[in-house]
Amino acid sequence: MGQGMLFTLSALYLFFVSVDQANDDSFFAAVLYHFAMIQSLVPNAVVQFVLSKIDRLKDSKEVDAKCQWLYEQAAKTLKTWRQAAENGNRPFAPLRIQERVLALSVDRPDTVEAACDAIVELTRRDPPLFPSVGQTVPSSYVDVWRLLGAVAEHGDDTKALGALKDGTAWMLGSLGKGSLSVNGAYRARNELEVLWSRSRSRWSTLFSRGQQTSTFNDALRLHEAQGWVLTDSGLVYLQPSFITELVKPLVDHTLKAVDVSSKETADAISEAGFHGNEVVRCRQELLRFVRHGVLSQRVMRVLWHKLSLAEAHCDNVLRMLGNAGVVVCMRKQDGEDASLIAVVPSRLPTQPEDGAWPPLETDKSEEYQLVIEFPSGCPPGVAERFAAFAHRFGVTQQAWRAGAVVQNILSGYSIM
Repeated sequence: MGQGMLFTLSALYLFFVSVDQANDDSFFAAVLYHFAMIQSLVPNAVVQFVLSKIDRLKDSKEVDAKCQWLYEQAAKTLKTWRQAAENGNRPFAPLRIQERVLALSVDRPDTVEAACDAIVELTRRDPPLFPSVGQTVPSSYVDVWRLLGAVAEHGDDTKALGALKDGTAWMLGSLGKGSLSVNGAYRARNELEVLWSRSRSRWSTLFSRGQQTSTFNDALRLHEAQGWVLTDSGLVYLQPSFITELVKPLVDHTLKAVDVSSKETADAISEAGFHGNEVVRCRQELLRFVRHGVLSQRVMRVLWHKLSLAEAHCDNVLRMLGNAGVVVCMRKQDGEDASLIAVVPSRLPTQPEDGAWPPLETDKSEEYQLVIEFPSGCPPGVAERFAAFAHRFGVTQQAWRAGAVVQNILSGYSIM
């Protein structure tokens, strides 16, 4: 979870499967679910299966048999999906799985080296397997990439421009994690465009503002296709680890209701800038998040208080996480304000609390029930996401992993 937004057609997807999981009993949980996610998010992408921990097998024949089994299972799955698409008259672009399954063990350096060589050879195919390989890149694109790297490294616009001017700016792919600044995790896209224009001020007589913006957008688009950055909802994420840090507290299931009253939580609330009566409200909303997965603006500020995230960009981040499937976004409906909130499907309780379905208002009221059955084989999380989406239909009284109670006043009728 949280990695879906980083998927790109220009990437090579290395699919590692342990020898312990390369069997019929483990195929669905270990392989099929993730294989289906790649197919749905980036159809026609290149997938290279890698069989790991081969030191646990007796000989090379057993290794070859496992590799052949893995490829045949993947190919058979794609064939089934293609037939289903054709029966439904839907387009289908299958993943390009490589027939040769790589096999390695960390205890056998020769196998690791052979696998690395095979991966390099994939990038040298003619014609190229990846759209960005073999492209002629204008020097101005490289300058854009160096600017992005300088912002990520220094976290300060003035220093970034200085590094670009004196030739010490590096592209993102050349920077180690230890070189990155906490203040350079992301920037608003329009801020980066302005910064790029400032860096090109000496060329203003040769290139119009429109040409400079076009260069920036094209270079950014190619860099995103290569997987170095993510652009979503007006923000450009320069450090993928920052997205991971955003997602971590949302799906942290070690967080329990009792933790809301802990000293650590009190410190986090204080560091997030809440004091006095706001602390009580904040604890209430934290408890609702823990129990029902409702992510309010206050909860976001507490969970992300250690991250360098501007409060004005919380809505942008929520939309990005919503597009990635981590949360379900919606507007508040209690009349307080128009701020964006969200529900984290994975945090919904497994069972409803007592009295989840309210009693009928009058003896003349009629009660109807809508039941939607999900067929067996649905990917994990479908039911939870459906229950989370129920928050959009009205005022949610309660939601759990298999259902929700929502009230919506429509033309004089109270719909639950």
